[in-house]
Amino acid sequence: FGKSLAHHEIQRYLKKQIDDLELEKKIGQRRGDVVWEREKIVFEIQISSIKLEEAQNRIDDYAKLGYRVVWILHDRVFNGRT
Repeated sequence: FGKSLAHHEIQRYLKKQIDDLELEKKIGQRRGDVVWEREKIVFEIQISSIKLEEAQNRIDDYAKLGYRVVWILHDRVFNGRT
Protein backbone atom coordinates (compact mmCIF):
# COMPACT_ATOMS: atom_id res chain seq x y z
CA PHE A 1 0.00 0.00 0.00
CA GLY A 2 3.03 2.30 -0.09
CA LYS A 3 2.89 3.03 3.65
CA SER A 4 5.97 4.05 5.64
CA LEU A 5 7.73 1.85 8.17
CA ALA A 6 6.43 4.09 10.98
CA HIS A 7 2.89 3.61 9.67
CA HIS A 8 3.24 -0.18 9.69
CA GLU A 9 4.79 -0.14 13.16
CA ILE A 10 1.84 1.82 14.55
CA GLN A 11 -0.59 -0.59 12.91
CA ARG A 12 1.21 -3.58 14.46
CA TYR A 13 1.31 -1.88 17.87
CA LEU A 14 -2.45 -1.23 17.83
CA LYS A 15 -3.14 -4.80 16.70
CA LYS A 16 -1.16 -6.10 19.69
CA GLN A 17 -3.25 -3.97 22.04
CA ILE A 18 -6.64 -5.05 20.69
CA ASP A 19 -6.67 -8.47 19.07
CA ASP A 20 -9.83 -8.08 16.99
CA LEU A 21 -8.60 -5.05 15.01
CA GLU A 22 -8.38 -5.37 11.25
CA LEU A 23 -5.66 -3.72 9.17
CA GLU A 24 -6.30 -1.98 5.84
CA LYS A 25 -10.00 -2.86 5.84
CA LYS A 26 -12.17 -1.57 3.02
CA ILE A 27 -15.12 0.51 4.23
CA GLY A 28 -17.21 1.95 1.44
CA GLN A 29 -14.85 3.70 -0.96
CA ARG A 30 -12.17 4.09 1.72
CA ARG A 31 -9.63 1.77 3.26
CA GLY A 32 -9.27 2.20 7.01
CA ASP A 33 -5.73 1.92 8.34
CA VAL A 34 -6.92 0.06 11.44
CA VAL A 35 -10.57 -0.85 12.03
CA TRP A 36 -12.28 -1.97 15.21
CA GLU A 37 -15.44 -3.35 13.72
CA ARG A 38 -17.10 -4.25 17.03
CA GLU A 39 -16.90 -0.62 18.19
CA LYS A 40 -17.30 0.93 14.70
CA ILE A 41 -14.02 2.87 15.05
CA VAL A 42 -11.52 3.62 12.30
CA PHE A 43 -8.00 4.58 13.38
CA GLU A 44 -6.45 6.85 10.76
CA ILE A 45 -2.66 6.93 11.04
CA GLN A 46 -1.32 10.13 9.51
CA ILE A 47 2.45 10.32 9.13
CA SER A 48 2.50 12.93 6.36
CA SER A 49 0.68 16.23 6.16
CA ILE A 50 -2.94 16.23 5.05
CA LYS A 51 -5.28 18.99 3.96
CA LEU A 52 -8.11 19.77 6.36
CA GLU A 53 -10.63 19.22 3.56
CA GLU A 54 -9.34 15.68 2.94
CA ALA A 55 -9.42 14.87 6.66
CA GLN A 56 -13.02 16.12 6.87
CA ASN A 57 -13.97 14.09 3.77
CA ARG A 58 -12.66 10.93 5.41
CA ILE A 59 -14.55 11.67 8.62
CA ASP A 60 -17.75 12.34 6.67
CA ASP A 61 -17.40 9.20 4.52
CA TYR A 62 -16.89 6.97 7.54
CA ALA A 63 -19.67 8.68 9.51
CA LYS A 64 -22.17 7.95 6.72
CA LEU A 65 -21.44 4.26 7.31
CA GLY A 66 -21.69 4.52 11.09
CA TYR A 67 -18.00 4.73 11.99
CA ARG A 68 -16.17 7.18 14.22
CA VAL A 69 -12.59 8.20 13.42
CA VAL A 70 -9.65 8.38 15.79
CA TRP A 71 -6.70 10.23 14.27
CA ILE A 72 -3.16 9.24 15.19
CA LEU A 73 -0.93 12.10 14.04
CA HIS A 74 2.85 12.00 13.76
CA ASP A 75 4.24 14.39 16.36
CA ARG A 76 7.08 15.74 14.20
CA VAL A 77 4.81 16.56 11.27
CA PHE A 78 1.86 17.96 13.18
CA ASN A 79 3.53 19.56 16.20
CA GLY A 80 6.93 20.42 14.73
CA ARG A 81 8.76 18.18 17.20
CA THR A 82 11.90 16.29 16.31
